[in-house]
Amino acid sequence: MKDINQLINIMMDIEEVENAINKLMVLIKPDEVTEVAFELPHSSPDSFTMNVVFVVPDEWIKSVDEYERPLALIHFVQHIRKQIKNYLGINIVIPKGDSRIVKESDWYRR
Repeated sequence: MKDINQLINIMMDIEEVENAINKLMVLIKPDEVTEVAFELPHSSPDSFTMNVVFVVPDEWIKSVDEYERPLALIHFVQHIRKQIKNYLGINIVIPKGDSRIVKESDWYRR
């Protein structure tokens, strides 16, 4: 029974963290990004894992060549992780491959 209670506490912590990040996202998202969608699939004792999608204007995608986009993605990920740590004191891990950039027209078409 103790393990179930621990799992419930972790799930509530994830929900609380998601709510806090949602409220903060308007302030911390990179300037080039119009929307950030994320999920926190699980946590460890000292950090949360985040899957994230950065939605950018179609014009931005056209203005940045294919070689600069991976660098922009790294910048976006580092920016979000740093801001969440600064504002909330929470360590966020965004595994390689669990973040991506999507243009607005593709995002809103789905």
